Amino acid sequence: MENRADPRRGLLVAAAVVAAVLLGLVGPLAGAGPASAQPLDGQLTGNVVVHGAPAGFQGEVGVVACPSTGPPQGLCQNPQYVISGSGGSYTLVLAPGAWQINTFYSVGYQGGAYLGRPRQVTIGAGATVRLNIGVHYQVPSTVSGTASVTGVPAQVTVEQLQVTACPLASPVSGGYPGPLCATDYLFGTDQYSIPTLTKGTWLLYVGYYTIFGSFISPTPTTVTLKKGASAVADLSTAYQAPTEALVEGTVTITGAPAGFTATSGVGGCPAVGGSVDLCTQPEYTLSGLGGAYQLVLPAGPWNLAGFYELAFFGGQFLSPVHSVDLAPGSTTQLDLSVPYAKPATVTSTITVTGVPPGQSVQQTSLDACPTAFPYTGTVLPIECVSAFSPSATVTIATLPAGTWLLYPGFVGSSGTQVVGTTPTTVTLKAGHTKQVALSLAY
Repeated sequence: MENRADPRRGLLVAAAVVAAVLLGLVGPLAGAGPASAQPLDGQLTGNVVVHGAPAGFQGEVGVVACPSTGPPQGLCQNPQYVISGSGGSYTLVLAPGAWQINTFYSVGYQGGAYLGRPRQVTIGAGATVRLNIGVHYQVPSTVSGTASVTGVPAQVTVEQLQVTACPLASPVSGGYPGPLCATDYLFGTDQYSIPTLTKGTWLLYVGYYTIFGSFISPTPTTVTLKKGASAVADLSTAYQAPTEALVEGTVTITGAPAGFTATSGVGGCPAVGGSVDLCTQPEYTLSGLGGAYQLVLPAGPWNLAGFYELAFFGGQFLSPVHSVDLAPGSTTQLDLSVPYAKPATVTSTITVTGVPPGQSVQQTSLDACPTAFPYTGTVLPIECVSAFSPSATVTIATLPAGTWLLYPGFVGSSGTQVVGTTPTTVTLKAGHTKQVALSLAY
């Protein structure tokens, strides 16, 4: 099966293929969590319980595992975990080796976890190890107070504050709180309260969010909490000048016929030598009501263009390219106008030769790629437009005019998708249909 690149990426702009670049979206980052089974993995299973919990106790209870590297320690940065099910039962798939296992429970939306005593287990390849494990309930402690940001410029608005509490042994690392930290997010207030902490020493970090992004202070305030007690700590951090800049404005599609609708937005690439260059990590945003957009970019020179597309990943129509030089912390107004152009259509009759007895073609497919982004037989570029059909005829009717590479393909009776690697080059005209006969072997 051909492996298509993640389509949720960004905008690419190139002077030679301005009419042929495509937009995509970036997919969410995968987080830590239960591991999927591999052929040699083993299983840890059993029951987990919270001892001494008061009547009406509610919380998430589970088991967390970290590779065992010596004496028992706190949680690793990316633990594997599972939430217990009915009756406290759990099953955690783990790779063979030595593991440190902790029971945990958490209460409240703010996060943080109460850990039980660590256990050491060894998982064999394909083996199942049973471990019943528990954690003792602890009366929670509370820290509260005020949070503020000093030195905020008059033209900047702090849209959100946050206070993050981390155990002394698990500080914020690289700007990211660990799994044992708890956070209170403040909207329209400077008062915070985190009532789900254990006794002991905690590190309190102030963070904030503006249009330029988020920041969490690397310098914490230390507070020691007693079992079931409350402590007050008023916190502040100094405003940090951003390294990003804001571009905002509207995207307007001019000359479109009555009833025309399309998805529009703005995107582009860092400028190099004043030219319009391709980049592997483009930036983009979709426009909202009335074509309004806001795009936060790293400071420096950029080449930006407005766009619209008639179908999701169906071909992109671009405005002229605009070059801007963005200063850190600045706001630049940039209204962009995309002239309407009639889409070009390509229709292909695809013949699949040499179909073996007992096999069949379930669907035919057509991929149209800009000449700057050919398909090499490994990953289909995100700039390509794809279409499928239950018959031999496939149509793509949303392309900008220009030169395209056409790749025929099919889905076989086994469900495997095949894409030919030898392209046919066609030149498409706005408002016209190009008919092409293509073939490939089964």
